[in-house]
Amino acid sequence: MKRLSTILCFLLLLLLCSCNFNGKTEKDLYDLINRKVVFPHNKMKQIKCSMFTHTSHDKTYKLLNIVDYENCLPCIASTMKNFETSCSENDCFDKIAVIHVVIVPHEKMRETINQLRRERIQNDVYIDTCNVFMTENRKLSEHPEYRMMLLDNSNKIMMVGNPFKNSKMNVLLHKIVNNEIGN
Repeated sequence: MKRLSTILCFLLLLLLCSCNFNGKTEKDLYDLINRKVVFPHNKMKQIKCSMFTHTSHDKTYKLLNIVDYENCLPCIASTMKNFETSCSENDCFDKIAVIHVVIVPHEKMRETINQLRRERIQNDVYIDTCNVFMTENRKLSEHPEYRMMLLDNSNKIMMVGNPFKNSKMNVLLHKIVNNEIGN
């Protein structure tokens, strides 16, 4: 596992160098790899937006998508739905559960839930009205542009980035999930 982590870190750094990120961003991302993400389930509200909700219990990996309410709510819900469509079209998602954490002010919770149900989001959705998720995971809050990450079954970060917007990240995602990196 340590060898796999080292190889993943090296590949991530190689990817970052080829994308012309500045040195601080490279270090910040490197520091995220293998960091454990805490899920304060009992402090967030899990909602079912569809009668066909998928669960994360039987999957090897989790793709965590952290969404902040600062953006327009219909845009967020639509983006989440498009994201789920991309997942369903991707052949490696039989091993990956998708989890959405939506950070929203308490007074907007009902509106948010209704909008997500209208979109029939089919993966796990957690509503966080007290910003407890980001409080529990302080290091993540420093990286608002990297709100999507692949986690292993113990919630350690394996990859940071959106595999649907970046083809190199999609290749890396497939290699991780199909155990083509390390042994």
